[in-house]
Amino acid sequence: MEFPRRFFHRAKVNVPVSVAWDVFTDHERMGEYTDTVCRITRPGDTERNGLGCVRLLGVRENNLPDVEEVVNFWEPNKLFGYHVTSGAPISHHQGLIMFHDRGPHKSEWVYNMRLTALPEILEATPEFYDVFDEGFRQFMKNAECECERRGAEEDLFSPPAIPPLLSEQGGQLTT
Repeated sequence: MEFPRRFFHRAKVNVPVSVAWDVFTDHERMGEYTDTVCRITRPGDTERNGLGCVRLLGVRENNLPDVEEVVNFWEPNKLFGYHVTSGAPISHHQGLIMFHDRGPHKSEWVYNMRLTALPEILEATPEFYDVFDEGFRQFMKNAECECERRGAEEDLFSPPAIPPLLSEQGGQLTT
């Protein structure tokens, strides 16, 4: 019997938690920054991408079947989790991402995933876990870059802070 493998990633990015949250939970935009195409086949119970949402993921330029996942943990800006229900060459798969505010314009996420490949897949492709890990690492790099890109874009369109007038500070102009 094959035991579950764990895939783990911790990232610190220079964006508010809300930006990192949107990168991971706006499922249909995933294809903008990865080679994964995602579509929602059933919206979530109270939010489109939220709890109960069923999503279908496929990878561009391969002939593998799409993978169906359901969102089973949802606490906005804090916790997002899902599990695979069909289509993957695995028997179990659970992913959980925790988001942490690390100060002004800084956040961290911790992505913890466990999966078990089907025995016939491991027999046919002994390097399955290595290939999966490589794809997971690339996905994480892409997500980090997308967070930074969206954060920079947010900064570009935010008006600069205007300092208060001297009179508001109780000061006077001097010459």
